[in-house]
Amino acid sequence: MMFGLVLSVVLTATNAEIVIEHSAPKTTRFAAQELSTFLSACLGGTVPVAEVPTNGKTPIFLGDSAACREAGIDVAALKRDGFVIDVGERIVIAGKDDAKVDPMEAILKGGVWSQMYERGTLFGVYEFLERFAGCRFYFPGELGTITPRHRTLDVPDGRISESPAYD
Repeated sequence: MMFGLVLSVVLTATNAEIVIEHSAPKTTRFAAQELSTFLSACLGGTVPVAEVPTNGKTPIFLGDSAACREAGIDVAALKRDGFVIDVGERIVIAGKDDAKVDPMEAILKGGVWSQMYERGTLFGVYEFLERFAGCRFYFPGELGTITPRHRTLDVPDGRISESPAYD
């Protein structure tokens, strides 16, 4: 009897690093800040955001980037609000992100119309946090957000592609 070898990336507060390109839009930067905030809370230490990966750290690349294209992800082909999470030697989370919108301004402005922009990478970040870190987002704020503590996070190799059923 043979057993398959399941490979995974092991994340800790000291070895994980979020990487975004210098030219990343504000929607991607917001996704990076959200991932840093919640992953840091889960792992019990600061998970930094950088523009260049650091040797010896496990990079989590966000948004449409060179790492995204190296992983064979075509962001332009994704549907609105769709995303891909690719896990191998590094982690890539990418979706379409609106380059013209500042998510913090949209949140402060409020209303339905200010929320009508593409943020696929952010949806991928929330899926990553829910699926692999056990986070739950019931409603905004500390009472409505669950961030379980982990010493390490084992993220299995593979690819997750999510796309809305209706455009």
